[in-house]
Amino acid sequence: KENSACSGDTHSVTRISRDKFLVALSDGMGSGERARKVSGASLSLIESFYKAGLSSSLILGSVNKLLSINLEDSFTALDVSVINLSDCTADFIKYGSPYTFIIGESGIRIVEGNTLPLGIVDKLTPEVCTAELNDGDMLLLMTDGVSDAFGSCSEVIEFLKTLPAMNPQYLTDRIVSKAVEKTISPHLPLEFLSLTSRWISPDFNDFYISRYIFLLIFSFFCLLLLLYFVCLSRCFFRKKLRPCNLE
Repeated sequence: KENSACSGDTHSVTRISRDKFLVALSDGMGSGERARKVSGASLSLIESFYKAGLSSSLILGSVNKLLSINLEDSFTALDVSVINLSDCTADFIKYGSPYTFIIGESGIRIVEGNTLPLGIVDKLTPEVCTAELNDGDMLLLMTDGVSDAFGSCSEVIEFLKTLPAMNPQYLTDRIVSKAVEKTISPHLPLEFLSLTSRWISPDFNDFYISRYIFLLIFSFFCLLLLLYFVCLSRCFFRKKLRPCNLE
């Protein structure tokens, strides 16, 4: 953003447990260093609490309380997706953030939320929306800089339909480029951040069978290597200890 040293938008993609991934965007109020610190601190707390095994309601309620008791205004829009690898579902939790898109072979699904940003009021009850994910589905998250540039949800969908078969990086690049193109001012008065992740459904049976076969093959080669060195050592010592014949 013009006249700002850094963006107030931060993101996180991290494994929070054996079978769960966290994908999140945090949009701090305004821009600059202070907005970045509030946004980054909120995400760091959320990551730590999730890794500690706390529930979503307790985590987000605690972070909201910490932001709301601050003497200065500390608001942050938050977009959280917790992906469960074991049952192929995702929990979407939104605080003042734009819509999220689930893009797959069956079409484009929209996830919306009406909750206020974190830090405005003392008590905020998170609205959790759960959706099933199919193999190859992509989650598209964006901050208000991108959504405002497009103007409406339908414009984003129409643009997504024009894109060919794509990977997450390509989709993100095209979304941000189009948002920049749609912005009237050449100085980019808005901050743009978009995050796309692809869901690949894990087949646990195939995974464990493949790992078991790999371990068997690896063990077999280790055994062959050990036998080779044993035979090599025995031949070496036999030659070394063989008596000399004197005529």
